[in-house]
Amino acid sequence: MVLFVQVLIAVASTRLVSLVNSVAVGLELALVVVVAIALVIAVAVTGDGWSGSRSRSSAPGSW
Repeated sequence: MVLFVQVLIAVASTRLVSLVNSVAVGLELALVVVVAIALVIAVAVTGDGWSGSRSRSSAPGSW
């Protein structure tokens, strides 16, 4: 009887973890799509699609 209950708990928990994992993957993919669309819109609105490093200055004599 105890073994049967443990089997039921294992099966139920495995299905629950699988469901939670599937939902998390779906949300992550949706978030990536939303961020990508937001970045494309930001570049389209500002017109600044330069992807170079912002940490270096192009001024003469700069480090």
